[in-house]
Amino acid sequence: MSQSLLYCQILTAEYNSLVNTLETLIGIPQLALRALKGHIKRFEYVVLAFIEGQLEILEALANQMWDLIINATPFDRFDTKNICALAYRCLALRRYFFPADDNTGASDATAIQFIPLTIRNSLRNVTDTSTYENFDKYICKLGFRRTLRTFVNTILGEIQTKLDELLVTLGINRIDEWIYDYRTLSLPFLRKLAELDKFFQCSFEICNFAQTALNKRSDISDRLLFERQATGWSVKIDDFILSAQKKEDSLRQRIDELRTRLANPKFGSEGVKLTDIMKF
Repeated sequence: MSQSLLYCQILTAEYNSLVNTLETLIGIPQLALRALKGHIKRFEYVVLAFIEGQLEILEALANQMWDLIINATPFDRFDTKNICALAYRCLALRRYFFPADDNTGASDATAIQFIPLTIRNSLRNVTDTSTYENFDKYICKLGFRRTLRTFVNTILGEIQTKLDELLVTLGINRIDEWIYDYRTLSLPFLRKLAELDKFFQCSFEICNFAQTALNKRSDISDRLLFERQATGWSVKIDDFILSAQKKEDSLRQRIDELRTRLANPKFGSEGVKLTDIMKF
């Protein structure tokens, strides 16, 4: 028996043993990769979709608030439609302005604090219809712009808070964390895969394990989306996460733009600053 044949038979046995071990162990990183892909898909189709839906609602609500600022008209201009009388009869509105069972006025909105407490307390009694004159005077006329200003500021503040919550839901480097977890779970297998390197200088006349081992490493690393870099490994998942990253970047940009508009909303060519609300 020639030396080359003997060495090739030894290498064949060693190589087959290592490959069999790798094919047995590969199930662990494959499951981890499946989990990684599942995380990213759920992130894209559930979390990002939810945030996008919520953002659309907040954008529409902000636009409504800004429309109120621009198109605000005192109640006294709607006397022909009897808007104030309708508001007076609406229990939900009465309770919004004058919460029941609080004669101290502590829970009353800031917008109506200018109204004497005795009058506020009389308006808490929704069965007393004789208080309409005071409601018309203090709420529909004198207090309309105060109420509008307070209401708009409250809603815009709530939108800011909701945007902060959406950013928390969106997460920071969430995908990077999942990729890191996948790589960590795969490290034992990758150390075993690196044992193929010992065949890279094994090239004989009748057997070339150098190319065989290199091809095997490429096949396995491609299946697991890993790429060898110097003495380490990186995850080749850019194409897979591209759509999720684009959507996440787009949502972050929309959130930033809305936050900027909340801080300094502009309307038309002249523009209206948030401070202009205080002039109402």
